Amino acid sequence: MTGDLLTRVEQLKGADDATRLAFLAEEHTILHNRMQHSLDKLHAIVASPDPHTMGRAFFSRSYNGKSLLTKHFLSLYPPDLNPLGDAAIVKVVRISMPGAASVRELAIRILLAVREPFSHRWPTSHLESAAYAVLRSLQCRLLIIDEFQDMANGSHRNTEAVKNVVKSIGEDCGCGVALFGTPKGLEVLASDPQLERRFEHEIIEPWLADKDTQILIHNLEARLPLRKASGMASDPKVVRKIVELGDGVIGQMRALVHKAARTAIQTGREVRPEDDRSLGLGSVRAAGANQR
Repeated sequence: MTGDLLTRVEQLKGADDATRLAFLAEEHTILHNRMQHSLDKLHAIVASPDPHTMGRAFFSRSYNGKSLLTKHFLSLYPPDLNPLGDAAIVKVVRISMPGAASVRELAIRILLAVREPFSHRWPTSHLESAAYAVLRSLQCRLLIIDEFQDMANGSHRNTEAVKNVVKSIGEDCGCGVALFGTPKGLEVLASDPQLERRFEHEIIEPWLADKDTQILIHNLEARLPLRKASGMASDPKVVRKIVELGDGVIGQMRALVHKAARTAIQTGREVRPEDDRSLGLGSVRAAGANQR
């Protein structure tokens, strides 16, 4: 997939400005060491003979790539139609936590994710039972719950009810559960000792102006359809400025790099002169002002 994308980028370098600007508006997955580390942990759950014993939780600031990571992982496990069996096999199911804690809405989101028919007239207990049953019948190995921090919204009674579902659904359905959320989700996890014990958790720290970030910006830069390389990743000042204005989160840093690329295409200055390194910094500064 990465090779195909880079080939496309090379071809686009000779395209007109409108085509190249349209490409910059597309969303593409940028694999990096941090992302691969999390993906490896998720793969381990799917491959485990006892996935329900391997709860994982990942927390980081907003726009730091959590949702993109979960969507990418889901794409690696498309449904197996299982022509020799009675039902399809869906190894990975991904949902987002409802905006307010609700067992009913959580069950509905599971049913919607796997396109299982249901009626909104069903009582909550029926919807919950149907969600559990379909995860078992599809032989789900991993249930991913994004936006876990939203469990804190809603009444205390509803929050406790959703906590009980999160505790039990893995063991009852034979699947692992992976939680993704902002640092507020870690507070939710820590508020319930039983829930906390079920999930090995880690915090994905903000990006710093270091070697890993330089590689990340290089990879972002390699996907820009510029006719000449901008050299952003090789300039420590630009790397620091991208981290500073992007608040150390990948979503905003990517937006800054793409803003600088759009400015370069629109102004016709796609590489700063060798004796003047201000263009790259100027474009990044302008992008940063628009992002905050």
